[in-house]
Amino acid sequence: IGAGASSTTTIAGNLVVTGSGAASSIDGLSDCLVEDNSIYMGNDPSGTTSTAQYNVAIGTTALDAVTTGDNNVCIGYDAGTAITDSASNIAIGSYSMTDTAAGAEANVAVGYGALRRITSGDHNSGFGHGAGENVTSGENNTCLGWRAGTSSSPSGEISTGSNTICLGDTGVSAVYVETDAWTTSDIRDKAD
Repeated sequence: IGAGASSTTTIAGNLVVTGSGAASSIDGLSDCLVEDNSIYMGNDPSGTTSTAQYNVAIGTTALDAVTTGDNNVCIGYDAGTAITDSASNIAIGSYSMTDTAAGAEANVAVGYGALRRITSGDHNSGFGHGAGENVTSGENNTCLGWRAGTSSSPSGEISTGSNTICLGDTGVSAVYVETDAWTTSDIRDKAD
């Protein structure tokens, strides 16, 4: 069945299925676009895309404002919805990286609302529900776990701060690490 074709199928003598005008490719669907080595499923941003390349978007408003941003992967409702020219970002989960604006690059957000408000920060990672959700322009932060990097986490609110690793919220009561793998260089930790 191709575009403009029609068919009728009877199944078990009871159900009749009739179709016409079926799409012959993903690009033929009204809410999908294949363009410049990119694929957008759930929305068609052809009104904004300019030279954006190598992007993957799945979700009704995922990556729907992209203009020239390349190498982005956004999966989930509203994932990366404000990205225009930012590049090399990964947003997986509804509302992840929704405020990402021009210049935010090489960020990874996995989880509902992860890195939600990032605007211009680079090299941040947020894994978990709301992880790093208020980081805006901070760089090189890693937030792991439920609302890590927010006001309810041991690090406190990370918004513009950089080079911080935060594990979980204030409810975390134990952290286990192989001692041979952990070294420090703090003068307070010297035995001799």
